[in-house]
Amino acid sequence: MVVPARYSGRGVVASLLLVFLLVAGLAGVSAQRSRRPQRLDSLDRHFSQSSQSANNNMTGLDLPEFSVGTTLSIEPFVPGDYTGRVVDERFIEAHIATNTVMTPPVGDPIFTVHHVYWGYIQDESFGKNVLVAEIAGVDVMEYSLYLLQFTDQGELVSTLCVARHAAFSDSAIQLGSRVKEGRIDTTYQSRFFHHDVPPHLNPVVERSYKVGRSQGGSYEEIVTGNYYMPNPHGIGLSRAMESEFFSAWETQRERPRMFLIGWSRGGYMAYILESFQDGMGAVFYTWHIFDIASNRMVWNRRDNEEDALKRISSSPHRIQSPEAFMEYYQKSISTLAPVLQEFGIITHTEAEFTPLLPGRWYIEGEEVAVRVINETRSFHPYFGIERITSYDMVIQRENRERRVFAQKDMEGLVLGIRPIGRILYPHDPDKAVIVSAQVLRGWEGPPHGIGLQVNGVRTDF
Repeated sequence: MVVPARYSGRGVVASLLLVFLLVAGLAGVSAQRSRRPQRLDSLDRHFSQSSQSANNNMTGLDLPEFSVGTTLSIEPFVPGDYTGRVVDERFIEAHIATNTVMTPPVGDPIFTVHHVYWGYIQDESFGKNVLVAEIAGVDVMEYSLYLLQFTDQGELVSTLCVARHAAFSDSAIQLGSRVKEGRIDTTYQSRFFHHDVPPHLNPVVERSYKVGRSQGGSYEEIVTGNYYMPNPHGIGLSRAMESEFFSAWETQRERPRMFLIGWSRGGYMAYILESFQDGMGAVFYTWHIFDIASNRMVWNRRDNEEDALKRISSSPHRIQSPEAFMEYYQKSISTLAPVLQEFGIITHTEAEFTPLLPGRWYIEGEEVAVRVINETRSFHPYFGIERITSYDMVIQRENRERRVFAQKDMEGLVLGIRPIGRILYPHDPDKAVIVSAQVLRGWEGPPHGIGLQVNGVRTDF
């Protein structure tokens, strides 16, 4: 059969079209079957998009955006409400597991830890970043919000706690922040429900962190802020000195007091020491900044006699009273705050002094103790007494021992020395400050005075 010419052209076109559609369809099916699901985690998605986007978000997830002027805060929340924003295992392993600022998962069924992606700061001065919310605790949960900053290559360079909420039986802690260009301003407040300090002295601390990128491309943290009143009663040294050791030396009734001002993340501790001088009947205040790492005093400033005597006549308060210290601190802090800021000190008066009674504590089931050994004495020809001329201080952990401090060729009239307590460094659980009391010969013999000495120790050995 012969097909007419007018129909044969159309048939060819139709046949070609049919073949084209059939080939295209098969190709589509083949492509669909060969396509593998892309199971990139949050960081992979970020790096695949970072070259095309100026977004600061490190995760690639659709997270809330915080810009300059907004407030960062956190209240109790249920992790189940954020199932799509649970921090993935790779991120935890890379940036939380060894992060000394945050709380990593510990594998303890009693201890609860959750991490949730909370948002990010969309401002170029903060670079790549993410906000991670953390729930941690056993019976009482603490809710914290951390700002993690990264280089463009994904290296973690800064971790700051920008918000916190915790409510205990005897106290409450609240911390919040406000985002500013190139910096975070935080306000920290702790309230004590059963405490002998008047309510108006509960510390409210303003901390200002500059966390922007420096010219060299790295990040820096510069701390400024106001320095609020330490506990005007001191940190409780007296109860650690009421032992037979001090009674045997006929020490004076007036004990020194220590007032903790704060710490820096670089390992500095700032405090004020109040000491009674029997010969004058006056109280002297000395400001100290101590470096835990190098175990040395890097700065101090002591009253002169004129100032100490003037307080006796001008103040209506009894010397060594909480009111007398409050009056002194309020007059002095504005002058000395620039020095504290220079060393990066921020107010942190919550660190506890723990007496070393009976001279030891425990870490991971191991007994830890600090002792004075190798003590040598010599007879002082003028005063007619034996005084200490050298000694070593060591920390022991089970059968391991490390020397903390060695004092040689002492020239003063130190009659005895005893470690009496410790203060934990708040930024590293493996560091602490040991407080020791020294018996110092009195003005004309007994009653003898008491001086204080601090030494930095590490317990992870």
